Amino acid sequence: MNRSIVLVISLITVSGTFLNGCNLGNSGTSANSEQISASTKSAEYFYRKGNEFYESGDFINAIAEYTLALRKQPDYARVYLSRGLAKRKLDDYQGAIADYTSAIDNQPDYAQAYFNRGMAHRKLGHFSKAIADYSTAIKYAPDLAQAYYNRGLARRKVGDFSGAIADYNAAIEYEPDYTTAYYHRALAKRKIGDFSGAIADYTLVLQYEPKHKEAIYNRAIARNKIGDAEGALHDYTKALQLDPNYSDAYYNRAIARLNLQDIPGAISDLRTASQIYERKGSREQSQKARELLQQIQFGN
Repeated sequence: MNRSIVLVISLITVSGTFLNGCNLGNSGTSANSEQISASTKSAEYFYRKGNEFYESGDFINAIAEYTLALRKQPDYARVYLSRGLAKRKLDDYQGAIADYTSAIDNQPDYAQAYFNRGMAHRKLGHFSKAIADYSTAIKYAPDLAQAYYNRGLARRKVGDFSGAIADYNAAIEYEPDYTTAYYHRALAKRKIGDFSGAIADYTLVLQYEPKHKEAIYNRAIARNKIGDAEGALHDYTKALQLDPNYSDAYYNRAIARLNLQDIPGAISDLRTASQIYERKGSREQSQKARELLQQIQFGN
């Protein structure tokens, strides 16, 4: 199960008959019902309309409807949360944070509001605030695997790799097939020099997603770190089979080939890496590949 950083919130759609006996999902709604003024419609009506716009990807109109709902019921925590989600979709993270805060003010144990506010803070680089919000979300929802995972991401950003690993462990405990948690745990393990542990986690990722290019590539790097040049060469080659334009894989495979005394293979990989870097506009990396190529050729 592959997750990027994802919201755990699903907008709640209220079904059934509503508003003076009018079935809102019925195309046969009477003309009189259609003409009911906004002043007689309830907060729930506008909330449902907002959800319809949200689900169709019309976040501006969703926000407008949620705002009407809040005029009707200013203490409606769930609507603040939903409006915050819509604002986040428009990259209005400050506005989203304000709405999540209002949701919390009206419902202090609202784990989902803390979680999503943490997401917005992390997006803005407010990692300490994100960690605090994820921690509170976990306090109220101890089995919320994504809160542990995202707190791990924030902790890694502030250099707390051991804390990040502990959080990824917790996420995996609640969701054993949490592929991205294994992947990021591997990255954190590599940061603290636990290359064997990183290799084990990348291998777990590949059990769930055999074509996870980054896991294959990073496992190759970890294998090279422990002196397993053959294993590294194998993984770089697999990564290149998945992406023939993977310039970093060519460059690092050249290093593995040098360690195995395969000079012609290393030269070929460096030439290819330099060409791809150049096409991508990565001139500094292209130059680095050319310089290493010259050193090898000069040495021969």
